[in-house]
Amino acid sequence: MELRRFGGWLGGALQSIPEWIIAEADRRARQDYEREWERETPYRLTIPDPWKFLLDVPDVPGRQKRVFRAAQSQIKAYHHLTGLAFGFATVKTDHYREMQRAELSGDSVKLEHHARKLFDALLEFKPFRDDLKSADLALDLQRELQSRFEDWRKYQVRHQKKQTADNPKPLPRFEEAMQGFKAERVLVENWLICRIPGLPGFMFWSNIALAKLAYHHKPDVKHLDSEDPRRAYLRKLIQRLKLQSVNDTDCCVWAVEVKSRHDGGFDLTGNKRNGAEVFRVENLRPFQRAKT
Repeated sequence: MELRRFGGWLGGALQSIPEWIIAEADRRARQDYEREWERETPYRLTIPDPWKFLLDVPDVPGRQKRVFRAAQSQIKAYHHLTGLAFGFATVKTDHYREMQRAELSGDSVKLEHHARKLFDALLEFKPFRDDLKSADLALDLQRELQSRFEDWRKYQVRHQKKQTADNPKPLPRFEEAMQGFKAERVLVENWLICRIPGLPGFMFWSNIALAKLAYHHKPDVKHLDSEDPRRAYLRKLIQRLKLQSVNDTDCCVWAVEVKSRHDGGFDLTGNKRNGAEVFRVENLRPFQRAKT
């Protein structure tokens, strides 16, 4: 696991675990990932999960497990982010994951509801429709899918979306699809390791500190124009993406201090709850990487 070489709280947590355990976690993660894709296991993850093995190791201390559990939450959040990009999830609901929960709990009503939502979202894309036409399906299933397609098309026409119904679109590029989800993408991509040099991953930040950074570093993101609304917005966003924070006072950026510069940049200092300094980054600019 390359992350073991990182410094800071994440690297420290991994370095406290014997190297052979880390290697076994990587091996198991790759093995499980490849097996699930070979068998086309429903609800399989889109990337390997080495954290699962580390969380199952009985002798791993509680603090390290909190770090690993927070890191693991990024994997499922990435899946949610993909769902946002391609329309089979909203910020509030990942229909793919809700299908899994409904199936495991035996709730056929919820399973049908989320399956229909997922099917309707995918119908907008040409590759999915082409796959439906070419698939070798049982006659009764073909009839059911055709009926669902006709219901979906009627709904689109009724809501002035006939163009969408008759002209399926190609799958969008991820960058293009993510234009409407800037805050979500920034949170997920920086959860484990922050892309801004010198700063720890967002899973180590309090909502107070994260909201202040979000306001200064990404000022164009909606709902972040004053302190209380942006803090509440970020807290709700973290909950809906199922991201988990470490929540440990000894490894947490509790508060940040921002000092504006005359050239439009700002200096950022992060502190623990007891006031101890965690980091200091100078001349940070919106939408740019820091110079440390």
